[in-house]
Amino acid sequence: MTEVLFNVVGGSSLTLFEVNEAAEVIKQAVDPEANIIFGVARDPTMDKEVKITLIATGFASKTGLPGTT
Repeated sequence: MTEVLFNVVGGSSLTLFEVNEAAEVIKQAVDPEANIIFGVARDPTMDKEVKITLIATGFASKTGLPGTT
């Protein structure tokens, strides 16, 4: 099973809509059955910056990709 954990940190202007947009991009990139868990935090020192930390596990390997055998 594919599992994805991600956290979004942004300034006070970060909106739930923007967080949802990031979640949709991630959701489109992983298995439709993936278990996705996310968190959100605000850091006023970040102004208009956004930082996303993502950890993913359980991806099946695909042959033919660079670095695979």
